[in-house]
Amino acid sequence: MKEFVTGIDQKDHGVDVHLEGEPIKKGKLDKLSELCRPDGPGCESDCCTPEFRAQVEGIDVEGMDGNVTMHVRGAVTAAEIAANLSKCDCMDEL
Repeated sequence: MKEFVTGIDQKDHGVDVHLEGEPIKKGKLDKLSELCRPDGPGCESDCCTPEFRAQVEGIDVEGMDGNVTMHVRGAVTAAEIAANLSKCDCMDEL
């Protein structure tokens, strides 16, 4: 998924992740946000560990297919999000 990231912005209460490209589907990212929310089950990839999910208050997804922003709320940093995205293959599983 990292190859579709066009920007990661640190915010006061979380991180915004901007994704663009043909394979980026809003519905898939909605499902991914369900997996990685604090009480979610996580996914097969090791990018969404219980420790990471404990830092996340919530994930909101907005946009349309091909151009989506994920708003990750909580005590997470842009560096943590970038590291997680570099090992995330969850989109392939959805």
